[in-house]
Amino acid sequence: MPATVELVNAALSVGPGSTVSATIRLRNTGRIVDEFSLVPVGEFAPWMTVEPASLPLFPDASGEVRVTFQPPRGSTPAAGSYPFAVRVRSREDAAFSYVAEGRIQVQPLLAVTARMTPRTSSGGRLSRSGTHRIEIDNAGNLPATVDVTGGDPDERLTVQPDQARVVVPAGGSSLVRVKVKARKRMLQGSPVTIPFQVVVSPAGAAPVMLDGSLSQRAVLPSGLGQVLIAIVPLLIVAFIAKTVIDNVTKANASPSPSLIALATPSPTPTPAPSPSPTPAPSTTPGSSPSPTPVIPLADATFRGLGLFDPAGDGNPAATFGLHVDGGGTISAKALIASGPLKICIGQQGHTPTCGSGATGLLVKKATTAAGTWTVSLVGASNGNSSTVDFELTYPAASPSLEISGIPFAGSMAKTGLDLTMVATGSGALTLNASWGVTRPDPNVVLSPFSSYDLRFLNVAQPGTPITSSGDGATSATAPSNFMLPPNAYDLTLTSRNSTNDLVLDGTVSWP
Repeated sequence: MPATVELVNAALSVGPGSTVSATIRLRNTGRIVDEFSLVPVGEFAPWMTVEPASLPLFPDASGEVRVTFQPPRGSTPAAGSYPFAVRVRSREDAAFSYVAEGRIQVQPLLAVTARMTPRTSSGGRLSRSGTHRIEIDNAGNLPATVDVTGGDPDERLTVQPDQARVVVPAGGSSLVRVKVKARKRMLQGSPVTIPFQVVVSPAGAAPVMLDGSLSQRAVLPSGLGQVLIAIVPLLIVAFIAKTVIDNVTKANASPSPSLIALATPSPTPTPAPSPSPTPAPSTTPGSSPSPTPVIPLADATFRGLGLFDPAGDGNPAATFGLHVDGGGTISAKALIASGPLKICIGQQGHTPTCGSGATGLLVKKATTAAGTWTVSLVGASNGNSSTVDFELTYPAASPSLEISGIPFAGSMAKTGLDLTMVATGSGALTLNASWGVTRPDPNVVLSPFSSYDLRFLNVAQPGTPITSSGDGATSATAPSNFMLPPNAYDLTLTSRNSTNDLVLDGTVSWP
């Protein structure tokens, strides 16, 4: 045995985003100068570094090597205890191999954030209610149990989440729909904005307070109530006057029976001809019009969608090809934008409808018949890339989106494909995707393959997600009974390559 190896601090504890170190002491017990290489191995190796990686020693000399542990502040590695190991090899003795082993405890990290969309909902004249979406993200390294409650200080509303408690997986997200309804109807007057608050309370962490409001509309249009109040007394007076006049007219127009007999001579009876019978018109029942089929509204929300700026040479636009099944409205809204952007909706051969802005930008386009449309998004910040949370709705019975030009940035945050869809029917969720190599920088040359992680998750019942990983183009389908209405489902596709030069093209379809 050419060396002795001793691991100091074999039991360690570290928090995500922090560092801790251990020491390995080596002593050359051989008779010649030797060099020892040290390599981290095992499950925890991605978050370990060894300095120096090789240590030359004279005979009977000793040296130390520092092993540093630095797990990132994120969902991986998950909280818990992990074994770690460092393999030591000798340059002069190929048969020598020693593994120094220990254990490290990764401390829990709670990092729950939430956002509400829309900020203000508008109730109908009769419904008095609106719906808000609460998106809860867990960037921690252990599942988070989250309670969702709501209310308003004046008790003018009922605030009812569809799930009072959700379990958000580590690195995942959940969607809670909150219905807000005014307790009393408003007969007349201008619309009134009523504030309320939703409290997202993760177990073991500070609650997140979300402010929203409901715009309540009066049952009667503005001004109609005052008109009715003024007209009703006039109608009553007119009715009374008409009744009096009719009674007087009848009394004056009715002579006595004796006067009628004296003034009216006896007429000579003339035989009247018998009238010819008139055939009754035949009635043909009219055909009732067939009801217009109701087309469900496809709802897809992209989170952290990366956008190139068109100022860069060769920058692609993020585009979404879709097919509508009939009349309705195509709506594209920037829920949260890190910078200015431009949204366009159009058909081939027609001038598109475009809008520019930032958070809250809404572009709509009415459609009267089935057809194929394209929605495009680009950044508008003088050559800088940006990210956007983007919601797309359109009338489609079997929704499908052809997506292209979506930039990936490896392991960086807010990149890749993070898509939530609302099921209007039961069926399968399918993704076919590939990475392109056309880059804004012509000097960058890449392979068209990317190591990826893919995940399907039922947001309403977040159990074990359906996952897959691999290299290159990917195609995956969730089971045929995976999606059930009216639940929301989350699809994420993440590249493992640490590069900013991948662009995703693909097709996603759902029931």
